[in-house]
Amino acid sequence: MNKRSQTEWVVSGVVEAPIEKVWEVLLDANPLSSTDKSDIFHADESEIYKTSTGKPGEGKITIEVDKKHHSIAIQGEWWYRGVHTVEAHERGSLLVYRIYNVAPGGTWWLAQLVQGPEAARGMRKTLQDLLNTMGARLDCKTILLPD
Repeated sequence: MNKRSQTEWVVSGVVEAPIEKVWEVLLDANPLSSTDKSDIFHADESEIYKTSTGKPGEGKITIEVDKKHHSIAIQGEWWYRGVHTVEAHERGSLLVYRIYNVAPGGTWWLAQLVQGPEAARGMRKTLQDLLNTMGARLDCKTILLPD
């Protein structure tokens, strides 16, 4: 696998609820897809639902929802691609948050040294906040797993 396509930073947590319930809350908690939820829920499971918000050069964000694999990817224009995935776990569901550095060419190193580590420092809090939301909505226990 190409080094640049590997996961750069990962955090995960357990939600003691079934995958389908956790997936529904993940979709609902995603503010960037809030206007597209009906389209996402009605999209064919064999295809990835893709939409964008914003304008090129002014913070355009692309959102990809893969219902079959229970994942939501949010990608900016320059370096960031964040992916939340819900997977099976013995205690219910495993929620995984991955950040990839997708910067092109030589700017990959700049993002690797500056932007990526900065984003990685906030990942645990971001996922803990999401776990707290899920636990409250689903009335279940959640656990942020150690690195």
